[in-house]
Amino acid sequence: MLKDSNSKVRSSAASALNKICAEAKTVLPQLIVLLKDSNSNVRSSAASALNKICAEAKTVVPQLVAVDKVEF
Repeated sequence: MLKDSNSKVRSSAASALNKICAEAKTVLPQLIVLLKDSNSNVRSSAASALNKICAEAKTVVPQLVAVDKVEF
């Protein structure tokens, strides 16, 4: 969808991803708390989720910086 030839489809896909990222941001504090859970499986799952979220965020920073140079 992000590579669709229709700009409305690409825009809608980007908006949907924005909502997903916003929701991910709200769970970060909860995941951080789970890092101290008494169950090692819970701690591991929380660490994996945080790693995934943060790793994905790091990959888009250069693109966001580049977009800042584009006029809207």
